[in-house]
Amino acid sequence: MKKLLLIMPILLALVFTGAMCSSTSDTNTNSATVNSPANLNEAIGNELCKDTATSKSLSYDDAKEIAESSDCVSEGNLKTTHMCNENTGTWWIDLDIKKEGCSPACVINVNDKTAEINWMCTGLISE
Repeated sequence: MKKLLLIMPILLALVFTGAMCSSTSDTNTNSATVNSPANLNEAIGNELCKDTATSKSLSYDDAKEIAESSDCVSEGNLKTTHMCNENTGTWWIDLDIKKEGCSPACVINVNDKTAEINWMCTGLISE
């Protein structure tokens, strides 16, 4: 009987902890799952950028190909750092270009598949 009294609180704690874990994972909308096609593509290395306004999408691999055949690489190489801006429907791939006060990136439009350099300069001139 004493063993049962000792084991019962432990079992209740485990059940309660398990219930809390499963309820928080069900309500967490930010957690990524590999069940949806977009997340599956990310899991196998084909990241997608989707324009929220037009619902058009473009993979990172395709965006990189567009950038490599554009004026973006005329002044420097593409870096591996990249991001998708779903609000503007653009891929941003950092460029290895040295220009004081600037952090250039190649911006690839998901909708029309064009690429251009955005210099992202601060406008400050150092003395």
